[in-house]
Amino acid sequence: MTPASLGQRATARCLDFVVLLLLLVGSFAGFANEDADGTKSFDVPWWWVLLVLMALLAFEVVPVRVRGQTPGKILTKIRVVSASTGENPSWRQALARWIVPVVILLGLSPILSLAVLPLLAVVYGTALLDQGGRSVLDKLAGTRVVQAR
Repeated sequence: MTPASLGQRATARCLDFVVLLLLLVGSFAGFANEDADGTKSFDVPWWWVLLVLMALLAFEVVPVRVRGQTPGKILTKIRVVSASTGENPSWRQALARWIVPVVILLGLSPILSLAVLPLLAVVYGTALLDQGGRSVLDKLAGTRVVQAR
């Protein structure tokens, strides 16, 4: 199996990120309020945030488990496989690949603000340091990203 290039991986992640960003903005737009003095706020109920997180999980984890590909990976002709079997990742592997970036984005964004984006770039960029093109996420999850057949 030929490893996916960093360019393919970055393009796939960017495509998926744009779709996810549009979904997030659209899902929260209905909760925007403006006070009489022009102050804008969002009054998003906790259950809506939970529903959106479940949708994000479904967008990333389910397609990786079932097909090995998110929409971005389909367009860039790459896929995720289990490093040990070469088959589609298990549910645990697909979830592990998703949870680390989510924790970084949701957990560290309030603290680090825009510094989170370079941190994610470093996490994904670790694939450059590995001969097999595996990032830290791949190693933690026991997966690899390869050229789709």
